[in-house]
Amino acid sequence: MYISSYMESAEDGNSANVDYTMKYDDGSAKSEKTKVLKVDGKWKMDAEE
Repeated sequence: MYISSYMESAEDGNSANVDYTMKYDDGSAKSEKTKVLKVDGKWKMDAEE
């Protein structure tokens, strides 16, 4: 499984909304949306979402 593509849809400097497509070994794919937060200069997925 891997992320095949992603696109940032909005950013305010410390958080962003990201649309991405997850591809699986069986050939299927699933589009997802998530919020990411900037923590100590690195982007991390928001566990609250």
